[in-house]
Amino acid sequence: MHSHYDAIIIGDSLAGRIAGTQLTRSGCRVLTLEEGLAISPAWFTSSLQLENLLDQLSGRSCLTTPPTFQVITPSARVEICSRHPLEEVLLREFPEDGHTLFELLTSLQKRGETLEKALFESGRVPLKGLGGELRYRWRALRNGLGLASGKKPFTGLLQSLSLTPAGNEFTQALFTGLSLTPYEQLSITEAALLWSSHAREHGASASGLDTLLRQRYEQFHGQSEPLENLRQIDTTAQQVKQVVLKNGSSCTADAYLIASTGQLPALSPQVNQAGL
Repeated sequence: MHSHYDAIIIGDSLAGRIAGTQLTRSGCRVLTLEEGLAISPAWFTSSLQLENLLDQLSGRSCLTTPPTFQVITPSARVEICSRHPLEEVLLREFPEDGHTLFELLTSLQKRGETLEKALFESGRVPLKGLGGELRYRWRALRNGLGLASGKKPFTGLLQSLSLTPAGNEFTQALFTGLSLTPYEQLSITEAALLWSSHAREHGASASGLDTLLRQRYEQFHGQSEPLENLRQIDTTAQQVKQVVLKNGSSCTADAYLIASTGQLPALSPQVNQAGL
């Protein structure tokens, strides 16, 4: 038995489920070979993109209060998204730097929100190449971001503020924690997007989103098959030819999406190298 789809999604991930739901919603015929695992990351925040998706899927019930967390340094303990205004907390913990830190975070939040809007309007992250770069730059210019590259190092901004050692410890710990990378590696653009996502009015429930995506995928007639029923992935040259199930059925598609890295070993070295 042979079946053809517009897209076949192999494996489970939040991005894969969003893609599958959006494709079926637009009328595409989609097959997902799913692992059946609940996708619930330990740390999850909202964004303009996510809230727009929830509006499309009538799923704003997934929105929650923002997650509260603490930034602890040798000289301070700062609770973010607490019941106390952030400016009040910063002034209490950093008498000398409080106003400067609040202005920094407010500025980053505004810049991050503007960047999100520009990304949303351009429809995607800027692609490599002159065309994608120019498209994004035009959107950024329209939103008042200017023509700067956006790659200026975050460390340069921090150095210009002349913070006390305690203030520096806080900002370094905050952005290293949010990015899970050394803060020295961040650009101002990345720092702005990170902070704006944690300073939004709403948080989001990852488990609620996972349930919503499953329900909408089925509602829009998406098809699913347990991944354990997959026998093999046939490839030729640098592309997937078909997937074969254990019952002997073969399935082809116009596009294939590998939704989890656990499925990469099933592909040929040539396909892996091509970056499916």
